[in-house]
Amino acid sequence: MTPPVLDGSAPAGERPDLGDGAAPLRDPSDALASTIVGSVSTIQPRVLGPIPETLGRYRILDVLGVGGMGVVYTAHDPELERDVALKVLGARSHDAKGTARLQREARTLARLAHPNVVSIYDVGETDGQLFIAMERIEGATLRAWLEAAPRRWQAIVAIFVAAGRGLVAAHEAGLVHRDFKPDNVLVDERGTPRVVDFGLARAVEGGPPVTAAETISERLEAPLELVSGLMTSATLTMTGAVMGTPAYMSPEQHLSDPSDARTDQFAFCVSLWEALYRERPFPGENLEALRDAVVNGRLRAPQRRVGPRALLRALRRGLNPDPARRWPDLSALLDALEAIPRRRRLAWTALGGGALGAALIAGTWTYAAQTRAAPACAASDARVAAVWGGERRAAVVDALADAGLAPTEDVHVEAPRRLDAYAAALAGGFEAACVDAEHRLLSAALHDRRIRCLVASVDAFDATVGVLESLGREDVPAITRLLAALPPVDRCADLEALGRAPHEPDDEVLAARLAEVRAALTQASVAEVAGRSTAAEEALRRARALSEGVDHPPLVSELQLAEAKFAGLVGDHRRSIAAAEEAYHAALAVGVDSLAVEASVLLVHTYSHGLHDPENALAWGRHAASMSDRIGDPDARATLLEYRGEVAVERHQLDEANELFAAAIAAKRELHGAESLDVADALHHRAITLGMLDRTDAAEQALREALAIHLAELGELSPTTAATLSDLGYLLAANGDYAAALESSARALDIEARLYGADDINVVRPLIYHTQILGAVGRHADAVAAAERGLRIVRQDAHHLEYEGRLLENLGVSALAVGDYARAREAYADALAIATDRDFDPHGRFFALIGLASVDNADGAYAAAIERAGEALALLVGEHIEAVDVAGAHLQLARGHLGLGAEERARQHAARARVGFAEAGPTHAPDLAQAEALLTELGVPLSPLPARVHSEHH
Repeated sequence: MTPPVLDGSAPAGERPDLGDGAAPLRDPSDALASTIVGSVSTIQPRVLGPIPETLGRYRILDVLGVGGMGVVYTAHDPELERDVALKVLGARSHDAKGTARLQREARTLARLAHPNVVSIYDVGETDGQLFIAMERIEGATLRAWLEAAPRRWQAIVAIFVAAGRGLVAAHEAGLVHRDFKPDNVLVDERGTPRVVDFGLARAVEGGPPVTAAETISERLEAPLELVSGLMTSATLTMTGAVMGTPAYMSPEQHLSDPSDARTDQFAFCVSLWEALYRERPFPGENLEALRDAVVNGRLRAPQRRVGPRALLRALRRGLNPDPARRWPDLSALLDALEAIPRRRRLAWTALGGGALGAALIAGTWTYAAQTRAAPACAASDARVAAVWGGERRAAVVDALADAGLAPTEDVHVEAPRRLDAYAAALAGGFEAACVDAEHRLLSAALHDRRIRCLVASVDAFDATVGVLESLGREDVPAITRLLAALPPVDRCADLEALGRAPHEPDDEVLAARLAEVRAALTQASVAEVAGRSTAAEEALRRARALSEGVDHPPLVSELQLAEAKFAGLVGDHRRSIAAAEEAYHAALAVGVDSLAVEASVLLVHTYSHGLHDPENALAWGRHAASMSDRIGDPDARATLLEYRGEVAVERHQLDEANELFAAAIAAKRELHGAESLDVADALHHRAITLGMLDRTDAAEQALREALAIHLAELGELSPTTAATLSDLGYLLAANGDYAAALESSARALDIEARLYGADDINVVRPLIYHTQILGAVGRHADAVAAAERGLRIVRQDAHHLEYEGRLLENLGVSALAVGDYARAREAYADALAIATDRDFDPHGRFFALIGLASVDNADGAYAAAIERAGEALALLVGEHIEAVDVAGAHLQLARGHLGLGAEERARQHAARARVGFAEAGPTHAPDLAQAEALLTELGVPLSPLPARVHSEHH
């Protein structure tokens, strides 16, 4: 290829008329495309001084380009052993503010890692020299690519769309280019376009609008001679000048109004118009005339016909002088451009070609574009009615009654009402999509994705109704979960989310098979929510069978994700992790970032919540954060914040966990509204963390907020509501409100019994809390009875040893309190055996040993008590140690030594117990009173305690 010259003009020689798809014929002296705004003088490269040998760690090899703002070198990075392009700004080109912004924007670009954006490797400053190290591209500018050979319009559109995807990635990262043009796009040797020189870029948020008063010190761009294919630009901004290249500037730039992503959309459309029609869209021989045409929207009619009329319409919309009337975002425009060649091929195929086809095609393809949504629109009401018509609605109502729910039960009343509302929302979603299609408010590609999203929601609705039609008594707890899991219909109107969806095949047979596979996957997902593992496994097996022979690479990731979720449901967490990792790598291999994000977020949760492996969870959290930031998925970011909070709890970093949960709550409120179940989940997690931090008042408030949401969204007869009530009871007891604690705990127990039956394992968790609260209020006989009831339930199933251990500890406390030493000793001994068998549970052994020591002290076996308490303390060496745990051991040691007459040692241990219980907070006021009573008995005056400072004890 002949190297392009500085101004980007074609190689010497007469160019043929390329006809449809020709590259633009550009006048090299066109000042509006290549000179300073407000001046028609051409750029003169400045004279360079001596070339430095090194800059920072980089070894300078050669000069790539020079300009008024600095110089670009070829340099070698010895650390990574690669050549780079090193852009160095002159001393006048930046100040402290400019330096900070350059570094911030360069680092943002570096995180993009997008195939259509030049890679930024490093940004730094050495001896006042500010530099950016970037990928060195072998190739030519997009302008040179256009002029090097005849190009069909389809190829031109394709390469611009690819470059546009790079701009979209920058927008999603919070940057606007503000000087997009063919000279600022490089085409590498493989034909991949790369957007370069974000020299006018400014963060979308956080900075004032750019005005004509911007100075050269805030400018990153320099005019660069294209050497070895780096870049060329003849744009420069001087003091008092508007930033940008006049021929490509939007009305808001000409008027010095604030710029945003729609500014880049305008410049993109100018550039593509120029590439297709061989002239720019706005007339004007000088800056004033051009500005007048741009600001007033005076487009000239193309002098030649190129491509279908939809192409021209798409560009005209993007060139509207009112930013609000352009495409909703650049991604929507790109989707529309991508769809145009495909729709034209489909129309030609349908007509069969030939003379008749040639005569009719120009009118028919636009008609097809207007009516392609008609079948989906016409059938939408029928589809929704088939899922939730009169007969199926009546069947669900009957099933609710047959499951033992009284007609007055809130779930019995609420379930049909919520399903009615969902059916209405679905019908409204289809109607809105069809109206938008009729008025051409969305691209065909986005409309197709919107309809697919709605159809997937219908599939989920259908599967949910199917489960409810066949309700049994055992399914009652799943009703509220099923209703809450219905996919929100408004997600199908989220253009950003639709834009992240993977591309679908054009082949109708393949698309139909994919729809079948995904319907089976939806049935599996609904069965999982319902707790029907057998049905879920059968649906997964059907999906796998249907997928055989289907050539659609993203489907591999979808299937593996479904496998991972199912394995998590049945508790096979290692299988879940293996499948999720397969899904992640399969998604990366085919560039479906949305699926990769979903898989990585799932891995964070499974490692942390399933395997209690915070280190691997932390590692996957970094992958998930990078991926979600790259694609700009706010839902994934919010979920990841919550899961990272779980990881921090596992690592005993409670303050960090609290901050992460607070951030997750804020993000979810913004995304889903303050009353969403997602918000309630994060509130519940934060409440537990606040309780662990002994901030029990704040924890109680968070739980009350979560409870209000659960009652409003799920009603009382819900396992989620019961769990929140149970935790609230525990916190109320910690805050000393025992009457309210007992009421909340008893209410939770009642709900679980109504849902599952009085002797079901699900009743045990609230029963554990209930026994603790009964003991705390001094109702030890009732606590013993409750603990014995729980033990009868858990001993029917050997898989609930943790529950059994906690019940035994509670039984030991209350049996000791009522003077039944034999029962207390037996309970603690059984708890110790369980904790010893579960050799990963040192804390369980600790509490059992302290319990036995307390029984020994009460029974006069002081030497045995001292031995057990000492063994308990030794267990916690290297473990996460709470002050209250240590205090409990010292209290038993004090009692043992006092019993043996060693009063000085007893005083020492009692004093340490007092400090530990005081530091543990008001929850342990009764224990503090025991330690102080013991010190008084030993004749120790009680000096004031130091101010309590909360800390995490390690």
